Amino acid sequence: MKGGDHSVFSDTIEITVNDSVWTDYAAGSYEGGDGSEDSPYLIASAEQLALLARETNEDHSQYTDVYFRLTEDIDLSGHSWEPIGNSAQSFLGGFDGNGHTISGLYIDAPDEDNQGLFGYLGDDETASAEVKNIGIVNSFIEGKNAVGSIAGISYGTISNIYADGFVTGSGMAGGIAGSNIGTVQNCYSECAVRAASQAVLWAAIQAQYKTATITVIYAQTPHRV
Repeated sequence: MKGGDHSVFSDTIEITVNDSVWTDYAAGSYEGGDGSEDSPYLIASAEQLALLARETNEDHSQYTDVYFRLTEDIDLSGHSWEPIGNSAQSFLGGFDGNGHTISGLYIDAPDEDNQGLFGYLGDDETASAEVKNIGIVNSFIEGKNAVGSIAGISYGTISNIYADGFVTGSGMAGGIAGSNIGTVQNCYSECAVRAASQAVLWAAIQAQYKTATITVIYAQTPHRV
């Protein structure tokens, strides 16, 4: 079994996972909705969240300006997580956590960039991608460069988020986003963050910021560089 006790800092968390990934167990359909802003696709299980990851990573164009909403708390314990979106297939839709939490998010990818719940949020041509109203709890996320609880790299908008757990990268890492070129607002992080690049951890929310907009941020974290 992979996972378990990751004592990279003074505290520990327990996440039980095996060698499989959630996308191998993706559902065949969402709970409801048609993907419009008024009737978003509804996600009520880990399998349905994995469906979003799998289909985005296969062909992100089908979800451009498409909306999603959680209807239940999601427990991702049991399997490793493959981030939603990557550098070739970024997530270009809207994701509303609806006040719910995602727990047990586990990523062990020390050789892979852009790691988090979302790997690549938006792109440099559109800022319409959005993630809001969600909590990431009891997580362990390890990647190479651009590692964060919500997004490895974000060109979009991240708002009304809280996160706790462990985030570590050999490059840039942050409690909310590893690299943010978009907007982060009304976010709270208690993640323990470790990074080893020249980029200084910025309030443990993000490690790198370029043309980003940052408002109403609170971070309380034992971070190391």
